Amino acid sequence: MSSLEEEFINTIDARFPYDSELSWKDLIGRAAKLSPNAAFAVLHEICRPPHSIRTTPDQLKRMINYWRRHFDHPIASVIEEAAVAMIEGRDLPVQDVIDRMWITAKHPNLYAALAILYMSCNDPTDRLEPIYDGIIQAWKAASDKPRK
Repeated sequence: MSSLEEEFINTIDARFPYDSELSWKDLIGRAAKLSPNAAFAVLHEICRPPHSIRTTPDQLKRMINYWRRHFDHPIASVIEEAAVAMIEGRDLPVQDVIDRMWITAKHPNLYAALAILYMSCNDPTDRLEPIYDGIIQAWKAASDKPRK
């Protein structure tokens, strides 16, 4: 993760401007230009607003629709479906999330996308944890390899 990407994500973490359409539209545009992980970090903020924020599922879905129109990525729809389920208060089936994690694994360093998936279901048997950790470790190991 670049320092610009990390700085951007830290700036919006738990500080997303849900009540300012102009601001959230600007953040979505900036994130999409910065990196796919930054764009998924914005989606993560949209689908997991703090309890102290007064917003409705319809408002959040409107933000997601805007996000989707301004961000194109091969797995955007895979992650968007999980985000919408979270907004609607639905848990995805564990196996569905696992399948989506393996799809996401093919696109290194999308930590925010993987986090959305991880949070999109109830996993009482802890099947997700080793898969989540394994994907993160694989991405980090690949990033640590010297480039030729």
